[in-house]
Amino acid sequence: MLLTGTLYLVHANDIPRGIVISTVALVALALGLRRLIYRTLLYRRFDRGLDTRNVLIVGTGPEAHALRHHIESIRHLGYKFKGFIRLPGNASPANIDSNDVVGTLENAIPEHPQAIYR
Repeated sequence: MLLTGTLYLVHANDIPRGIVISTVALVALALGLRRLIYRTLLYRRFDRGLDTRNVLIVGTGPEAHALRHHIESIRHLGYKFKGFIRLPGNASPANIDSNDVVGTLENAIPEHPQAIYR
């Protein structure tokens, strides 16, 4: 688009259409190749555990477990599950490992826990 606009503004009528089309095709190919290389390198870094984002899931119910399995199944997004935060008053399900619960909501926000319940 930028190329055709420039050609129109400078009145370049003597440039063949084949050159314009081949330039556009080469630019599209180069941009696609650059994106492929960038994503491949990024996904390799995620597989090695570099540049990932840590995730804590608030809650220990079935929805929390479904979210955990979803995060762990799509590793190329760059998220790494770290644990569950137990809500007060909720009993932990029998199928949850006690090592997966990293604390309670009061432990996660210690300064003003009463502000959470407003």
